[in-house]
Amino acid sequence: MTSLLILSWLVGAVLAQRFKVRILLPATAIVVVAAAATGLIQSDTVGWTILMVAAAGASLQIGYMFGLGVRYLLEARSTESPRIPAARSRPAQTTPLT
Repeated sequence: MTSLLILSWLVGAVLAQRFKVRILLPATAIVVVAAAATGLIQSDTVGWTILMVAAAGASLQIGYMFGLGVRYLLEARSTESPRIPAARSRPAQTTPLT
């Protein structure tokens, strides 16, 4: 179950880098089917399978939110203007020619 949660979290983070929030609906459906199939293959109880399905769906969405935060930070960093030292920002003082 832990590997499924980590995998769905990472998939959510990757999806956030390229897609809008609408991608969560089909992605969550795929994760739910995969988690249910995993529960059936491992012959888990119904309660444990439902818990795994819910945790995998939530993990995908939490990973998506984390990925959005990373994307926001990367975009903010790339649009930041380079800093000019204070000494260079003032014009040079010149003496009048008389």
